[in-house]
Amino acid sequence: MTVKRLKLAGKEFVILSRRDYVSMRDRLKIRTAKLPGKAKHKMSRQDYGDVAEAKRRLADPNDREWSLADVKRELGF
Repeated sequence: MTVKRLKLAGKEFVILSRRDYVSMRDRLKIRTAKLPGKAKHKMSRQDYGDVAEAKRRLADPNDREWSLADVKRELGF
């Protein structure tokens, strides 16, 4: 692998042949494909339903979280 380092405006760059670049890119694709948890997940109908339910709950002004101060005030503490 032939690599040439170049410094322009205080930034360091690396120049390498296209063949080496393609080889490195392909090895990276293979390596990342084998990592667990990196696979693309397609959303199921259940996932879409969960998202819709969460959005509906966030939009509903009557369905809100109560702070401790609100609970104390409501109960008269």
